[in-house]
Amino acid sequence: MCYQGRVSKYNFFVLDLRKIEGGVDMAKGYMVANLHVRDKEGFEKFREMAKPVLEEYGGKVLVRTPSAEAREGKKTGVVVVLEFESMDQARKCYESEAYQAVKVVRDKACDTDLFLAEGA
Repeated sequence: MCYQGRVSKYNFFVLDLRKIEGGVDMAKGYMVANLHVRDKEGFEKFREMAKPVLEEYGGKVLVRTPSAEAREGKKTGVVVVLEFESMDQARKCYESEAYQAVKVVRDKACDTDLFLAEGA
């Protein structure tokens, strides 16, 4: 994103480098999960452990609901949508040692369908 302005007789341009990588606007990355909880206590432990890991990678919760309306496919569980600054950041979070350790706890408590997706 580039902003143009004028101060006195001087023109200036400001380039927002946070949104550019290799000269192209970076799309957001999303982690989308459908969690079928089998063990509520284990799921709560997972949530507590996952929060600081997700925050470390800039993950922001956009949706978390146990009452999503399934229109096609399997019955839903707890649906979660997390937003990251980029697809690369979402991958780094998922592939991190810290998240993989938390995933072990989640796998004991839930059956999970999880996707990483790049947004527009």
